[in-house]
Order: sequence, then structure tokens, then C-alpha cells
Amino acid sequence: MGEFLTDYLEEVSDPENTTVVFDYEKEEKLFKKTFEILSKTLDNQIFSGTNKHGNLITRFLTYHYEAFSLGIQKVLEEVDTTNTDMIEKLKKEFMNIKNDADFRKMTTGGGKNYSAPLNGRINFVEKRVERLL
Repeated sequence: MGEFLTDYLEEVSDPENTTVVFDYEKEEKLFKKTFEILSKTLDNQIFSGTNKHGNLITRFLTYHYEAFSLGIQKVLEEVDTTNTDMIEKLKKEFMNIKNDADFRKMTTGGGKNYSAPLNGRINFVEKRVERLL
């Protein structure tokens, strides 16, 4: 991920490179809405896992960060951050995802820091959230 970000940032910051266009205002809106949704649902525990009892543990997990922040992108426009019912549905679904045995397997243990597992985690969240909305 670090190498990808470095390459991308070098490309978008190079004024002579016209192949990669970065629309700052658009990206800023997407970023703010993404993290507004995540904050309104599970606040500072959105990137945490759960214990064996299904309760959130306050601990940053990279795999959860990737899965949730990228997994909601397809439905971003459909989410009304002022609709408390919608936010509550998302909150419940996020907890269901975090406690899902398959998702736990995708987000625990080593050897999952390459594209196939990453895409699997993102797709898992994406499909569950799309079904919800």
C-alpha cells in the first residue's frame, strides 16, 4: 500500500504529468463524507475489532480501516448522513460484519497484506452495505 501511495502521490503532484488528474475538491468531499459516515456509526471504534463476546475493543486494525473506508465507496452518494435511521442501520450492519466469522478470518492473522485478501475484505463490506441500502 505504501509503495502504491508513494507512486500515486508523485504522479498527481507532477505538473508535467497529465495522465493522472486529481480533482482536489471532489476528493475532499468524498473523504469528508466517508469519514463522517464512519464516525457517525461507530466513532473511534470503527476500525476496531470485536472480542469473543461480540463487543468492540478499542484498537486500530489496518484491515478494518481498509475494508470499511473503501467498502462504503459505492454507496457513498446514497447515504444521507442526516438520516438517523440510515446511520443506525449502517451501525448495526457494521457490527454484524465485524462479528461475522468469515470477516474475522479475513481480518485476523498474518499473510493478508496483498491484493487478493485486500479486495476480499473490501468486497465483503461493499456487498453487505449495498444489500442494506
